[in-house]
Amino acid sequence: MSDSEKFICEKKIVNLGKPPMHMKCSPPIRVLLTLFVLLLSFSSYSQDCELDFTYTNTGSNMIIMLNQDALQNEILMNGDSLGAFMYLNEEWICVGSIEWNGEQQTLAVWGNDAASDFQDGLMAMSPVVMKAESAGVIYDVTYSPEISFEVNGIEILGTTLSFTPICDDLGNVRMYKL
Repeated sequence: MSDSEKFICEKKIVNLGKPPMHMKCSPPIRVLLTLFVLLLSFSSYSQDCELDFTYTNTGSNMIIMLNQDALQNEILMNGDSLGAFMYLNEEWICVGSIEWNGEQQTLAVWGNDAASDFQDGLMAMSPVVMKAESAGVIYDVTYSPEISFEVNGIEILGTTLSFTPICDDLGNVRMYKL
């Protein structure tokens, strides 16, 4: 066996003024490294595709009424999910959701329970981030003007909702906007 066939992974450092350092790996190791990188990137995207639209009643909430232009879209169908979320500990946590019916609805958005030892709802003045799920596709939902959480607050959302697909139930990432 020659010296070039004996290595598994060999790092070669090159002196200044010469080409940058490179790593030589045997074919099986290259395949394993490539597979690892692909699986790692897939797992990070697929986590965003596993949204849970169940929430906890924390005892303090605000109400967002959806009406007028917010009801007019080509994405959501009866039975789909629309929810408010907070990003905590690298995870999207639902703080209120509704089953879409295409008619005027109210969305209760739950705030943090100050009596608990952990954050279980939105803090005062936190933006209400919306997401939706329709036909196995997860969407970021944007609207204007932005609504901030306020305990016992009531907001009317009558402006158009914009839907940006994030990924589908197979973990495929979408890189376009509707």
